[in-house]
Amino acid sequence: MPEFEPDKESISRAEAFASKLMHDLRMVSEEGPPSRKLRELFSEGRYAELTEGVPINDVVTNVGQMATEFAMARRWGNELLCLKLDDGGFAPISMMEYLAGPLWPSYGSGQG
Repeated sequence: MPEFEPDKESISRAEAFASKLMHDLRMVSEEGPPSRKLRELFSEGRYAELTEGVPINDVVTNVGQMATEFAMARRWGNELLCLKLDDGGFAPISMMEYLAGPLWPSYGSGQG
């Protein structure tokens, strides 16, 4: 079976999507979640022009939750539980399920 190679346009759209998603992540984690706009900000519809029907709801939902947790950590003195990786890097560990469960059960559903 031949290896899959994405075309240049797909790569470009993926890079633009990732860039916009990371911009939104930084904005929310630095400024705090704008509670009225959070569902809109991290919704599949917001990124639809970059993803052209590719299902991304799980990605958007997870990044939105990460942004909220980063914003909460900033308020709590910038402490965030992390796993130390073998290469010396760190991976943040989500605490939402342990604290109170997901903040928005239908978060990122594209509704609203």
